[in-house]
Amino acid sequence: MAHPSPQASGLNEATRAKQQSTNLKRTRKRSTLYCKLDQDRHEVRLLTIHPRKAQPFSSHSERNAISASLTTQSLDDPAEYFALSYVWESGQYFPRSHRKGTRRAGHLLVDSIRIEVNRNLWLAIERIRQDEKTVRIWVDAVCINQTDLDEKAWQIGLMSRIYQQASQTWIWLGEGSSSTRLAMDFLGALTPKGFLEEVKTLDEYCQEHFTATPHLRPPLIDDWRFCSVWTDRGSPLAKWDHLKSILSLPWWGRRWVIQEAFFSKKPVVILGNVSVPMDKFAELATWHAQYLSATRHMHVLVKELFRKCPFYYLLRQWKTYRRDISIHRAPLPVWLTLSRDFNQSILRDFIFGVLSLASPRDQLNIQPDYWGSDHMVFVRLFIHLIEIYGFRTFRFNLPSFESLGGLTLPSWCSGDKYGGFQNALSSSRSASQESGHFEACGNTKQYIRYIYERTGDEVPFTRPGSPQSTLSSDILMAAKGFQFDEVIIVVPTGLSPKGGIDDIRFNSLEEQLQDAVKSWQRRLRGIQADPYRDTCGRSEAMFMTLLGGRLGNLTKADCHAQFLQWVEPSANYSTRGEKRNNSLAKEPGCSLFYAGIRPRCFNRSLFITAKGYVGLGPLDVEEGDIISIFHGVTVPLVLRKQTKAKYHSFVGETCIHGIMHGEGAAEYCGEETEIIMV
Repeated sequence: MAHPSPQASGLNEATRAKQQSTNLKRTRKRSTLYCKLDQDRHEVRLLTIHPRKAQPFSSHSERNAISASLTTQSLDDPAEYFALSYVWESGQYFPRSHRKGTRRAGHLLVDSIRIEVNRNLWLAIERIRQDEKTVRIWVDAVCINQTDLDEKAWQIGLMSRIYQQASQTWIWLGEGSSSTRLAMDFLGALTPKGFLEEVKTLDEYCQEHFTATPHLRPPLIDDWRFCSVWTDRGSPLAKWDHLKSILSLPWWGRRWVIQEAFFSKKPVVILGNVSVPMDKFAELATWHAQYLSATRHMHVLVKELFRKCPFYYLLRQWKTYRRDISIHRAPLPVWLTLSRDFNQSILRDFIFGVLSLASPRDQLNIQPDYWGSDHMVFVRLFIHLIEIYGFRTFRFNLPSFESLGGLTLPSWCSGDKYGGFQNALSSSRSASQESGHFEACGNTKQYIRYIYERTGDEVPFTRPGSPQSTLSSDILMAAKGFQFDEVIIVVPTGLSPKGGIDDIRFNSLEEQLQDAVKSWQRRLRGIQADPYRDTCGRSEAMFMTLLGGRLGNLTKADCHAQFLQWVEPSANYSTRGEKRNNSLAKEPGCSLFYAGIRPRCFNRSLFITAKGYVGLGPLDVEEGDIISIFHGVTVPLVLRKQTKAKYHSFVGETCIHGIMHGEGAAEYCGEETEIIMV
């Protein structure tokens, strides 16, 4: 490997020093733009974009800079302006294909001060700019002093009002291409009937042009017909492919845009010089979901239209959540769940990016904080969630924060490490239903306190759910409860797919789950202890555990019969490794049973306890883990002993048939103690 010469090294140092000096000058120069805003009057800044024909040029360097000015406006005094929603340009949001051949920055001439903005924002403002009229907009990168953390924090709290009061919100997806702009026109003219007709046309087109695999795009195009099919902008394939490209653009995956879109009066999506109302994308998502649920086999382009669009589930609930956003504010855990697949450049924006959408109680107890560490921001979040919503109501839905940014949190602050098969919305609903359905704790009330590991002192609070800002990072959680049982046998379900899921893969997963359940069943026969002997029996306990304690639309007798049929296949099934002739997934009854257990068993493990109970728990549950019941916590918890005396770590929640409705709490006669979790 070649090493730089001393001269080159000195040159690099000089270059870096010059760059740092330039950046410092830019920061000082830009800071003169921003006068202090009056927080009591809810003041914001608005950017007035001057018309092209009126822009003076004092030098050649200013010719490509867009002329504008900043004014101060109180939100208490009505004023006409537009809001801009866009993606802050960075490698995280822009794949290499989007960045190729573009300059990394543009310039604005704001009140005669030249400031640098990212290229995507510059392109958006250039598109917005008129020839002869001024345009007033609110855009976060310019209208908020990004170097003033105090201002940034309280301005974030005003963003709901900023977008609500804007005459219109322009959602800038980018410049696009002539093909994607044609796809926007295609979407703008689409109707429910037209959607079905276009899908039918696509199928007929593929049958005509592709003989071998009509539903798949050929991996290697060595036939001139394929080239013409994919390059013909007017072909059905091209239209759907370009529409999929639009739905894969970075804007759809940025966390901050959720509130920007939902709070807006009239959100309009702009791609280059073409615009389509946001409602049209919501309609497309609704039609797509309805078609997907009604049809098993469809073209891959239609099936995967929204595959790279995290906004898909929100678009399907667009009308519901926009009907009256000021009243219909979902709890913060729901919004954190719905936005779990979105991106943010700063880790704590996972919370603050959707905070304005949450309930008033959440907003009162959680304030945007850009001073403290990420660790303490998330610890405060969990203290609030536990205080307001209970220890377990949100844990099935939140992602593992360690996976978001390498953050190391106490075990009691963990979310769902493995995710679930259900989409965020159905998970949120089912979690809230389960919370009211189970009462493993009996009639007890939650008792939790927080202590410092280093000193043993109790953590002080200024009000319920809101710890003081001087918290240290060594916080332990102490909860009242008792240790009920111990895990002695663990059988992973095998439902941990990687990559895409197709029908063949589903059949393979079904076989893996069947094998796991059979192993679970065999090993249970070797356990003498049987708490189900005088009640429901082991067979019922097993299928109720697989169903997560919920029968859905089935009766218990139907479930039992379908479980026995599913776990003991009839003789006409072929040997392992060959495709089955009559897969249970094709039988109406059993497909319903398998559909019921699949999402609950996804990334989970089956286990057996020392007392003979059967359970469904986290994927990483281990032999020797402790089953505990906490006061006020509606489901049993899995804990793991630590090397430090009396300390445990939280592993996850579990469903154990026979103790989900207070039976375990009633049975336990020992002493209840404080269980301390690190």
